[in-house]
Formats: sequence, C-alpha cells, structure tokens
Amino acid sequence: MLSVIVRQAYREQARRSGVDNGLWASAWSKWQSINSRFYRGTQSAEDLEWDMHDLWYLYYEASMNTPEESPALDRLALQIVQAREQGLLNREGGGGLVQAKTTDGHVWSDLPFLVPDMTKHWLDGHAGLSSAQRLSLSKFLANLASAGIGRDDGLCAIALSTFREALETPRPLGTSADQQQGEDASRPEAELSVAACLPSVNSWLSWAGLKIIQLSEKEKSWSASEPGPLFRIANPDPGTPVTGFCTVRWIFWLTRLESLAKSFRDSGEDALSAVATGLMDNMLILVEATGGRLKKDLETAYLSGAVQHRPIAEDMSSPK
Repeated sequence: MLSVIVRQAYREQARRSGVDNGLWASAWSKWQSINSRFYRGTQSAEDLEWDMHDLWYLYYEASMNTPEESPALDRLALQIVQAREQGLLNREGGGGLVQAKTTDGHVWSDLPFLVPDMTKHWLDGHAGLSSAQRLSLSKFLANLASAGIGRDDGLCAIALSTFREALETPRPLGTSADQQQGEDASRPEAELSVAACLPSVNSWLSWAGLKIIQLSEKEKSWSASEPGPLFRIANPDPGTPVTGFCTVRWIFWLTRLESLAKSFRDSGEDALSAVATGLMDNMLILVEATGGRLKKDLETAYLSGAVQHRPIAEDMSSPK
C-alpha cells in the first residue's frame, strides 16, 4: 500500500510541475535512501525490491512529463548511468561480504527491474499518453539504450515493439492532428494512427539508431518480438524465422515508409509525407555511416528495386 501512495505522489508532482517537477532530486534522494538503509541493515529484501520498482516508476513519470527538448530529460538519463556506475552495492557483515541482491540481479550493477518495469510501463501506458509525453519517454528510453543500459540490450525490445506497431501493424493513417493528442488513459492501443506512432520511431532512430543497426546485423531477438502482420504478408518465407531485429526487417521498414509517404501525400497530408520521408533519410544516413552487412543488403535492395528512395546528397551528414 505504501508503494501505491508513493507512486501517486510522484504522478501528482510530475503533472503539477512539468519541467520543474523536481523528480530528478527525488530520484537522487531515493538513491541515497536505498544505499543508507542497506548499509544500516534496516532494509528487508522485500523492501529493497519495492524501492527499486518505485525508483523506476519515478523515472517513468519524470521522463514523460519533461519536455523532449529540455536538457533536464538528458539529466534524468545520465542519473541512471551514474547509478549503474556505483557498481555492486555491498557491506561488511558478520559472516563476510553482504551484497544487495534482488530476484532480478544486484543493486546497482545490474539495475534490477529497470528493463521489465520500463517495458511494462511502455506497453501498458504508451497509448494513453499525450503525444508530447510519448515522445519524451521514447527519447529517454532511447538514450538509455544507446548507452548500453539494461542487461542484454533489453530496453531495445521497446524500440522493436515501437517499430512493429508503427510500421508492421495495420492501422489508420491519421492526420497531423494526431501528433498533438492529449493524455487519455482510456485510449486503446488499437486506436493509435500511424501518424501518432511515427514520432516515437523517429526518436529511437535519432538517439539509438546505430545501436539498432548493430542489433539488426547481429539478428538480436527476444521471445515476444515476432513481426507484425504487414511484414509477414510481404515476407511469407523470409528463410529463417524472424523474431527480432534483422536486416530484412530494417529494409521492410524502409519500403513501408516509402509507401506511407505516398499515401500521406495522396491524402493531402503533405506534412506527414515529409515526416515519413525524413524517417527514411535518417535510416539511410545511419546505414551510410556503417560498413556492415546492413549496408551491403541495402545496396542489393537498391539494385533489385525493392528500395527506391535516396536522400538528397547534401543531407547525408547527420540524422534529422
């Protein structure tokens, strides 16, 4: 019950104060409290786990209620990097060294529960967030993932889910107004339009694009990461089962964005057509900066005509 009260307080503080919500300071204090209670031996194993869950919920609320362009959002991500760099939390005990261990790993070296908690918060809540909250949370998670936060690159599974829902799942195109949605906790994920989903895709590309390329070339997979219906229709027999990032999937995302750019343009949504085109440019710019298998597969896709879009040469310097 105490945890519920704590989380309600975090939520109220974040929504009341916006960028000045001060939750970064609350997070700092929470760190020190966890350390102090462990050193004093006054924290049970159950309390330690609740404290970790509450800490990540604090970052969830703080990040999505901090404007995407604010340096304060980067500060929140840096704090978690600093938390990991504390290393293994331990103390001297009567029988030797006592380690702060949970059912999901060691504090702080493993950042226990960060990946499962953030994944659950995203999957359960992203549809009901406002457009601004969704974008801020995406940037925060992408920054963490690009820094290697989360065991086994687990946060990148959120990126894969984001791409799947935006580009591999049938949903209405939507309009530019869908990128200005308000918060609505009752909004189901199925009601999100492509237009509403694309900014999160772009955020992951902008802040963790090279990490995603690395995982695509490694064919990194997770058990719950099968492709969406549109990918399966376009690739009924991809050769090997696709259960995660791969170059075939990356190239499908490009072709899907080509189709979306045309569909938006045909429906009179020129601004959204430009968004889809910009996403393609970002993907191609990132690949151009690498020399791995994805670049070779992309060259093959160009030769076969599977991918036609090429960014303007003078725009090849950096992602948009």
